[in-house]
Amino acid sequence: MKRITLILTIISTFLCAQNYKDYFNRNLTQNERTQLKSEIHTYSQKIKQNPKNASLYLNRGVVYSKLGYHSDAIQDYNKAIKLDSLMPEAYFNRGLSRARFRFTPSACLDIKKSYKLGLKHAKATFEKHCKMYEAKIGKLD
Repeated sequence: MKRITLILTIISTFLCAQNYKDYFNRNLTQNERTQLKSEIHTYSQKIKQNPKNASLYLNRGVVYSKLGYHSDAIQDYNKAIKLDSLMPEAYFNRGLSRARFRFTPSACLDIKKSYKLGLKHAKATFEKHCKMYEAKIGKLD
């Protein structure tokens, strides 16, 4: 009986949200969600017109992150990095999305890479969250 109740609770939670992803951005108002989804649509249209523009993928990734759609954001940051491997913001944002629930060596490597590419504020993030991985991934120097 407890198992059925738990399953029904989970299902009703997801059905109450517009879609399952919206469950993770409940702190946004409906208006904010709608506006951000509109921005995603706009960036998607621009990407169709210019699929080799790394900045468009980066910007759409930022919007996905704001919505809490971190796996979608990471995909866009990956595309941005593939198109422009010297874009520090893409590495930094991918690191933050990878670290959404916990900083890991891969997230810290991205943050470290963004610092090495010139994103100065990445240093503070690395020092605050990634010290424990310095033996694995090295220092910022």
